Amino acid sequence: SVATGGPLTLLIDNKYNPRDINKNPTGPTDPTDPTDPPTGDEVVIVASEDASVKQATPTLNYGTAANLESDGSPRVETYLKFDASSITKSVKSAKVRVYVTNGSVGAYQIYAADSNWSESSINYNNRAAITNEVLDSKGSNVVGSYVDYNVSKAVLAKGIYSFVIAGTSADGMQYSSRTGANAPKLILELGDATTPTTPTTPTTPTTGGNYEFNVAEDATVKLDSPTMNYGSANTLEVDGSPRSETFIKFHVQGLEGSVTSARILLYVRNATVDGPGIYSTELNWSESSLTYNNRPNVVNSRLDGKEAIKAGAYVEYNVLSAVKADGSYSFVLSQFGTDGVQFDSKSGAKPPKLVITTSK
Repeated sequence: SVATGGPLTLLIDNKYNPRDINKNPTGPTDPTDPTDPPTGDEVVIVASEDASVKQATPTLNYGTAANLESDGSPRVETYLKFDASSITKSVKSAKVRVYVTNGSVGAYQIYAADSNWSESSINYNNRAAITNEVLDSKGSNVVGSYVDYNVSKAVLAKGIYSFVIAGTSADGMQYSSRTGANAPKLILELGDATTPTTPTTPTTPTTGGNYEFNVAEDATVKLDSPTMNYGSANTLEVDGSPRSETFIKFHVQGLEGSVTSARILLYVRNATVDGPGIYSTELNWSESSLTYNNRPNVVNSRLDGKEAIKAGAYVEYNVLSAVKADGSYSFVLSQFGTDGVQFDSKSGAKPPKLVITTSK
């Protein structure tokens, strides 16, 4: 009645269901966007934070800009953050959608990144670290079009996810930011409801609410030998150049009470001034066949990180945010610095351990 009762008849968008407001809080801003509105098991999450960072002005913050930029020369990168912590099902596929406000003939890539940044303070000097290889790449784009980046390898369950769009082309691109007309979106196709993983190899806990589990599987993977398996080595290696990552897996069973502390202990063989971070990963790997090419995906942001680490002692990583109950847990240690570190593997003298304390 309001739309048709005045001197001008207003257009009515009868495609949009207001009950879907939590799925798409910005509403149907663009009728050409196929996610306006979402349907079925598709969930659309608008960016909670976004900003560009520029090498030419490394201390300036651009978090309030209406446009996001990516450029290879001078170097400009776009950071995006999405809050998918409320979903209750597994993720079948995931894509980041951005709206092009200035086209480019160059190619641009998307990467997962640490989520320890804020759009109100991020700049080129303090920008978050990239946490994996290229997730997807797109070529030339035109003004007024949408670009979809496939990020399914990085988004598998509920959580906070950050991404970086960057490239080497001197023909820069611009996208609408979340303060612009068409905000970046994370579009998820959901599957079955998530269920806890049942452990297959239980270990024996100590008593009194304190539990200690030896590593079930561990292995290093190396970019410069991407098809080689190192599952039987006595040491685990982490390095940023040449790229090496360490995967460790634990089976937890027999916990009583609520988990109040969960720490991974690794015995350090050589010191480093730039220690690795630790992340949760998928469980679909075996130490006897793991290689760089088939390594599992990271499933969340960094759980903990270290700077300088001394040799001849244990280093502890806090993984409480990932370990809450009985189950199987997989982690990867990864770093971007060039001062690598080695730990004892399960074949070494002092294998990795997961130490859990409960409120029992």
